[in-house]
Amino acid sequence: VAVQQEILDMNQAREAAGKPPVTVRIALDEGNVMLGVVGDETQIEPTSISSSFAIVKHLVELCGRLGANILCTEAVMEGARGYGCRYMGKCLESGEAIRTYEIFEGDPYELRKVKEATGERFSQGVYALYGRDFSQAKQIFLSLVHHNTGDGGARYYLYLADQLEKKPDETISLD
Repeated sequence: VAVQQEILDMNQAREAAGKPPVTVRIALDEGNVMLGVVGDETQIEPTSISSSFAIVKHLVELCGRLGANILCTEAVMEGARGYGCRYMGKCLESGEAIRTYEIFEGDPYELRKVKEATGERFSQGVYALYGRDFSQAKQIFLSLVHHNTGDGGARYYLYLADQLEKKPDETISLD
């Protein structure tokens, strides 16, 4: 959140100087990491191994699709209480469903306030979609997008609900 707030400050200065804004996407997961050195006498390289790397890579890709600056897993969310956040749904990584959350505390003030105010309605839309009530989900996300065109999560879910309404047997996920 502090990094995102610094980026907001930096972008204000860049805007004043006529430069384009910088976007930083952050993905967080919690897990074990093995660090070490691999190689022989002629060549050695530091390396790290963790199942969390694949999940984080996947979440970074989802950040762009959802217009989110910070996405995290449920394990991280348990330790991030007190930040503005919302449940985004599930993504699939190696066949496993990963509960995904957006931390929007570092978003621009106006967008953050709208996400706080519409959080319950957003959750209703997510649960309607996962409950396969696609028309209800479309109606909810359409009203959210109408209220705030900057909400990438609502825009993506509106698209997803429309696609699933046409092909109701498809698997439901953020992917």
